[in-house]
Amino acid sequence: MKADVRYLDLGEGEFDLALIPFHSFFEILLPRDQKLALRAVLGSLREGGRFVCPLHNPAIRARSADGALRLNGSFPTAEGGLLVVSGFETLDESSGVVDRVQLYEFFDASKELCAKRVLPMRFALIDRSGFAELADAVDFVPVALYGDYDRGEYIEESSPFMVWVLEKTRRP
Repeated sequence: MKADVRYLDLGEGEFDLALIPFHSFFEILLPRDQKLALRAVLGSLREGGRFVCPLHNPAIRARSADGALRLNGSFPTAEGGLLVVSGFETLDESSGVVDRVQLYEFFDASKELCAKRVLPMRFALIDRSGFAELADAVDFVPVALYGDYDRGEYIEESSPFMVWVLEKTRRP
């Protein structure tokens, strides 16, 4: 199934847990679209249901948006070759939008380059208070904010991520 999360309709109050993985909420660039997405997720949860939304920590992530080419990793392939992933990105400080070019280079077992792919990406960095305001605007209640996937404390100056846990709770 393929659907736009802004208009997601999985049935009213059907689920106990929702997750938007891989920091992909950031790919929703406009605040009005971010609210639509959060409302749609909220609508699919039962009362007491939770939404886990991992995001980059903008204070940390913005540092790599300086235009420099960086190696993200090298991964062996099933055929004995290698996939090399790298990229560069720039930040528009006025909008908080990052433009990224991600490069995929495929090498065969003899280390010859056999294919190259380029993937342009665009995402918006949302800070802690901005995401908290979005969540509040659609009636999500923050339950936890972690700084990593091991549920470590969120420290704005050093945590790599903001892993939000939000709950659908009836407000008084």
